[in-house]
Amino acid sequence: MKGETVAQFATGMARTTVTRTATGFRWIRRPGTDVRADPQHQPGPVPADFTQRASAASSDHFTFAVPETWHNEAYTWNAPGPRSAAQSLLDGTPHDPDASARIARTYGRHLRTFHGVGIAAGTAYPAPRYPTRLADWIRTAAGTRAAPAFHSILRDGLGTQRWSKLTAYAHEATSRSGHLTVVIGWATLGSLITVDAPQATRPVAGAALLCGPEGALAAPEVDLGCVLGELHEIAAAHTARDLPGRLVTTWRDALLNGYGTPLDTARTARTAVVRIAAHAHDFAAYVGFHSELHTYVGMLADLLDDEGTQTLARET
Repeated sequence: MKGETVAQFATGMARTTVTRTATGFRWIRRPGTDVRADPQHQPGPVPADFTQRASAASSDHFTFAVPETWHNEAYTWNAPGPRSAAQSLLDGTPHDPDASARIARTYGRHLRTFHGVGIAAGTAYPAPRYPTRLADWIRTAAGTRAAPAFHSILRDGLGTQRWSKLTAYAHEATSRSGHLTVVIGWATLGSLITVDAPQATRPVAGAALLCGPEGALAAPEVDLGCVLGELHEIAAAHTARDLPGRLVTTWRDALLNGYGTPLDTARTARTAVVRIAAHAHDFAAYVGFHSELHTYVGMLADLLDDEGTQTLARET
């Protein structure tokens, strides 16, 4: 039914509503209760440069979808489905595992194309938000809900040396060093939307990444590290639930194969650690305290000890 609400979920950072339309689905995101007064999170126009590069990097198989509107304190996107790749991977039961791997490869290939589009003269972009949030929190311990308490837990659990290393990783991710390009800024699988499974005849054809508001100027590793960090978290969730790990491994390998080389793999791995730490901060700050936050201390300690290389492990 047109206009039917099929999903709703919210944190203190964002509220999302998904409705069915005559041609697909409409995803609407509004600022959450904890960021309504923060200008950084208020909807505004996506730069024309970002919209143009999104169009140039899209194809019949994959779309970098920018918001159709940004009025009434909300961004609105048209999307081909009601569920994200993150939801399917977390469930551990994608409708078609082979199609899931094809989507990963297609995502990697198109992300590489997006990063290769030239930057229009005169276009200004900020630093990427997620490493900036982490760097600010590391420095100040400030934030909503459980952010201050988790700061103490993580700092004490990691110890001085690892804490310093995490700080350096966050600053590297926000710096304008290396090969700079326009990045998605939060290339999360929670925004990678695929065709509604029962209606899908060509699953890859309907893939779309909801993007635009987080566009930034940074090294391309900021985007790839974001996805790899998220996949590492999903793999950990599968391990905790005794689910097989091959689905995530296959997805990661397909993503990397699609993106190709060259890329600073060491920097990508370090940025994946930043993404995981930023997500832990976001949960504490915008959802609240949960006992699972303690598991992030051990996870991050292990990752910092091997400089994030676990996030890039390939099947042999």
